[in-house]
Amino acid sequence: MLIDTHAHLDFKDFEKDLDETVRRATDAGVGIIVNPGTNVSSSRKAVAIAERFHCVYAAAGIHAHDVANYLEESIDAIADIAQHPKVVAIGECGLDFFRDYAPRGKQLEVFRDQIRLALRLKKPLVVHSRGAEEETLQVLTEEKAELVGGVLHCFGGSPDQALRAQKMGFAVGVGGTLTYSRSDRRDFVANVDIHSIVLETDAPFLPPQPHRGKRNEPAWLPLVAERLAETRSLPLDEVHRITSSTAEALFKIGRAGFWRASSSSTTDPVSR
Repeated sequence: MLIDTHAHLDFKDFEKDLDETVRRATDAGVGIIVNPGTNVSSSRKAVAIAERFHCVYAAAGIHAHDVANYLEESIDAIADIAQHPKVVAIGECGLDFFRDYAPRGKQLEVFRDQIRLALRLKKPLVVHSRGAEEETLQVLTEEKAELVGGVLHCFGGSPDQALRAQKMGFAVGVGGTLTYSRSDRRDFVANVDIHSIVLETDAPFLPPQPHRGKRNEPAWLPLVAERLAETRSLPLDEVHRITSSTAEALFKIGRAGFWRASSSSTTDPVSR
């Protein structure tokens, strides 16, 4: 079984064929999908989707792109949403100094607020860091995020930074960019502890080869796993086992819990 640790099923891209998208994923061997929210509304939608599909879990958070209009009550709303039993993490939160859609000071403020919320709720973090890998690690260290750990989603940093993250209990998310012909991520994953890697699609973004230019979806996660196995010279089933075990441990989810929930349904094993 594969775990897609990062897919935005709540985005409008999936409105017309969400059921089919989830079915294709499970048919492809993707047994669990984690859907991170990007703001209060998105987080609520992620929970609604997680309630609908046994194989989907949610994270609740505010993305760096969405913090410009952040209000104090926003963190309270995220805290309320995060009480839901299928919310397994706080995020997507973090820093994006590449796009700079929001003032950096505000990004830092809201990121720290969400780390503190994760510590209070004892939930791991789903962290976005683009053009700000060093700053992200510094904030995580200062806020003692090692107490909850999490995932550095679509991580673009160095192997040394990945090692520092791993020592704080963070895995690094590897997705479709690994399959690109000119990808620098191959050298990265070749030099990172395989036990600190989790797989993700970031759907609907960053589709793997040969689907570039199309909407990405969780069913294409096996292509990422295949390239990781090739890059690390490991059997494919070993990549499945290691990356899924790492994700299960981080999010406190697993095959046993998933199948128990599924077996309770009298109709569709994917949706309620």
